[in-house]
Amino acid sequence: MKEVSIQFTSTEGDVYELTCEQAIERYYSALYSYCFRMLDSQEDAEEVAQEVFLRAYGRPRKPVLGPSRPWFYTIARNMCIDRFRWWSRWRALFSASDDTPEITPLTPDEPMTMLAPLISSLPRSQKQVFLLRHLHDFSTAETAKILKMSEGAVKSTLSRAVHRLRKTIEENERK
Repeated sequence: MKEVSIQFTSTEGDVYELTCEQAIERYYSALYSYCFRMLDSQEDAEEVAQEVFLRAYGRPRKPVLGPSRPWFYTIARNMCIDRFRWWSRWRALFSASDDTPEITPLTPDEPMTMLAPLISSLPRSQKQVFLLRHLHDFSTAETAKILKMSEGAVKSTLSRAVHRLRKTIEENERK
């Protein structure tokens, strides 16, 4: 049985193929990290990160015009939004228990430990832009493409996110 691959176009215009195994090896951990920060749940992040590859390689697909990395992040973003909507409806039906364990960030370094709960408290659009730009190092153009926003909207949303984070940090320091 032939392994399924998807054709992508690099930023230089070259066409390349990526098998599912190569994509998982290249992107799984970064996608998992992105999903974890979006969903604040290890289980949901694992499920969504795995489903990204199932969705991408599960059916025949035309060549993708553009690089692979933003394309996989777009799928992950959409699936996180779907999961978030599902969870919001579920929570509305059944009240969440107060004994939910505290979410801890994946990375042990001190700045991330401090920022993780603050990033989680950002509105969803600001959280998405901040994570893609600062934690996953996407350019403004790539972030705009993934989130289906204009570059100007990405810049202003990022500015609002950074302003909100600074304000929250300053308030916490005063306490």
